[in-house]
Amino acid sequence: VDMQRSELTARMMFRVAGTIADDEITPSVDLKLLLNSIRGNQEIELDAGKRLNPVEVVFPLGGDSNRYPFDVHRAVIAFMITKPGRAPASAPATNPLQLGDTSALVGPVELERRVPVPISLDLEASIPGVKLAGELLDTSGGAQTEIRLKIRRADNLIVVSVIIMGTMICLAFSLLAMVLYATQKGRDVILLPLSAAVSLIFGLPALRN
Repeated sequence: VDMQRSELTARMMFRVAGTIADDEITPSVDLKLLLNSIRGNQEIELDAGKRLNPVEVVFPLGGDSNRYPFDVHRAVIAFMITKPGRAPASAPATNPLQLGDTSALVGPVELERRVPVPISLDLEASIPGVKLAGELLDTSGGAQTEIRLKIRRADNLIVVSVIIMGTMICLAFSLLAMVLYATQKGRDVILLPLSAAVSLIFGLPALRN
């Protein structure tokens, strides 16, 4: 997860089974993977007789990093896999996937020439400093898979960030108090607060980072 660039990168690995499989990692028919990615191909060909290699896909991530460490980001991972063929005439029409106000993942013309493949999903995510919660949406009437993720900072990271911010505020006010104390009339000039101020100029950015 790159919150500064509003991107989520996922590594997708594939296994095939049933009539479309020569073996676990080799399809027997030409498959097509359709994605709502924001970088690279949104349609990936999975050729028959060739090994299914993992692919990395970049999905859009929405949120406001300026609210750190209480910022919340959301992402939608949507995809479907199709194979050549036509759906039976008695089968209900498949609704194209709608991602909010964006265009459909696949149009009805595409589904007239290809048949969606049923998908079983296993999603794993573990990122230091980040807490993820996911929801698999009900897309009945369509063959697409859509997962909505809620991403925020981990609890321990929020606590540490608040403590550091509080420490920086205390240092700033203590420095202001030293300045006011040293500039009062009738007091001798003391260089120790000045040296402390110079040290804080170089120390506070490192502490903040």
